Amino acid sequence: VVVVALGTNDLISLDQLGSYEALAKSLAGHEVIAVPVHQMPGLPQAKVVAANAQIAKVFARRAEAIKAATIDGVHLTKDDYGRWFAAIEKTLCSVRKQ
Repeated sequence: VVVVALGTNDLISLDQLGSYEALAKSLAGHEVIAVPVHQMPGLPQAKVVAANAQIAKVFARRAEAIKAATIDGVHLTKDDYGRWFAAIEKTLCSVRKQ
C-alpha cells in the first residue's frame, strides 16, 4: 500500500500541486491511499477545494480530510498531527480488511 500525502507546502508557497496524473500512472499496480489537503488557517478554502478535487479525480481511495490548526501556518499542532494520522490509519485499515 502506498500513501500519497503531499502538496500542502507547495500549495501555500508555490501555488501549485504538480501532476497527480503522472504520479498515479507511476503507481499503477499498487494499492494507493491519497491524503487530501487539509483545511487550515492561512490556506484559502478555494485552494483546498480545488486541490482536493484534483486529488479525487485521480485517486479512487482517499483518507478523510481534517480541519487543522497549525503552529506556524504550515505545520500541524501535535493534536492535529494525531488526528491526521488517525484519518490515514482508518483508511489504511479498511484496505487491509479487504
